This record gives sequence, structure tokens and C-alpha cells, in this order.
Amino acid sequence: MSICKESGHRNTMNCTKIDTVSVHQNALRGPACNFHEVFLTDEKEQFRYHQSCAPNVPLKTISQFVLPPLQAYFYKSAHPNYKTLPPFHPDCKSGNENKSFTLIYPEHNSRMVATTDLDGVSKGIIFEASHPDRSATLFWHVDDEYLGQTRGNHTIQYLPEKGEHLLTVLDELGNQKKVLFEILNK
Repeated sequence: MSICKESGHRNTMNCTKIDTVSVHQNALRGPACNFHEVFLTDEKEQFRYHQSCAPNVPLKTISQFVLPPLQAYFYKSAHPNYKTLPPFHPDCKSGNENKSFTLIYPEHNSRMVATTDLDGVSKGIIFEASHPDRSATLFWHVDDEYLGQTRGNHTIQYLPEKGEHLLTVLDELGNQKKVLFEILNK
């Protein structure tokens, strides 16, 4: 059976690395790979383009292995050659591109205990997010109180009071994520 070497699923015509393996016949009914995205890019693969936004530069069509943001965040740590999608060219932004980010921690309705150091001093909670655009800025708020902004490495530390809180994270495009969480100690 032919499989996508990157996802391990049955290959499709968009898969770029294919391997042949011996499998039980039931595996032939397994899911086909849906992790490859075909897009237009320039020769240097710096930007993506829409069909309706074709500049006067040579373009090519490529297929690339693309994981959802949360999976990509963890996959990159074990696979340093993993490439994220290039951004759309500034002249080709349509507003339809998915630039949404993923909130990694905390999960919705988490119940947490703030960490303490060896002297018993509370160190708080570390919030974490992942954005597909490496240059994106995220703005962090808890209960409508501004905590700060992050760029590149999206982690921020916060020392919350005991009780329920609402974390709101926004990017510069207006995408936002909201998560309720509860602190059990202080």
C-alpha cells in the first residue's frame, strides 16, 4: 500500500513524499491524507498568492504538509525541518486567509493551582499560545485587565487571585480566543 510518508495515512495526489508498506487488508480502508495544502507561491517560496492576485512575477504551484496550529506547535519541536505556510503577499490579502491562532494553556474550564517556589512565594500561572504567523503580536487580558503583549514566543506569566477568571487573547487582525479558568489557591 502507498502511504504519505509525512502523515502515515493513505497517500493522495497532493502528497509529496510517498512510501510503500505492507499492511493488513483492513488498513486499506483507513483515512486518506488530508494534511497537504496546494497553493501558489513565488519562486523563492516567500509568499502565497491567490489566483485573482497574480503579480508580474513568476509563480509556481506547490503542495506542502500543513498541520493544524496546535499540532504544528508540538510537531516542530521533534521535526525542526517542518515548514509553516508562507504568509500571503501584502498586496494579496483578501481577509479570507485563516490566520487564527491556538490557545495552548489553559484549556477551557481548567481548575489550577498557582505554582510556588521553594520559599513558598507564589509564581502564578504561565499562559501559552501558538500563532501560525511567526511575526504576529498577541495581546493578553484577564478579566478585562491588560497583561501585556507577546511576539514570537507566546508565553506570559500571571499571578491571579483565587476564583474564576476569563482569559482573552487577541491578535492584531482581531482574531480572539476566550477561556474560563479557576484558581484554587492564592
